[in-house]
Amino acid sequence: GVLKFQDKDMAGAEKAFADAVSIAPDYANAHYYLGRVKLQQGKRADALAEFETVLKLNPDNADVTAIISTINKGGDPFAPPEPAKPAKK
Repeated sequence: GVLKFQDKDMAGAEKAFADAVSIAPDYANAHYYLGRVKLQQGKRADALAEFETVLKLNPDNADVTAIISTINKGGDPFAPPEPAKPAKK
C-alpha cells in the first residue's frame, strides 16, 4: 500500500489499505494511510472517519488530533507549509 501511495497510485493504495483494515481493524497505520488516500481523492468525510479511527486506537496522538482539526477547518494537513514572509523593515 505504501509503495502504491508513493507512486501516486491512489486506487491501488486504497485497495491495499482497505484490504489491510478489513483483515486487521486495529491496524492504525493502514487507517492512517487510507485516510491520506481518501483525502487525496477529495473524500474528506471518509478521510476524517479514518483519522478518527486512528485517534481512537492512539488517543494521545497529538499529530492525528492536529490532522483532524485541520480537516474540520477545511484545510489540507499535508499541504507543504507556505514560505515565511520576509520581515518588514
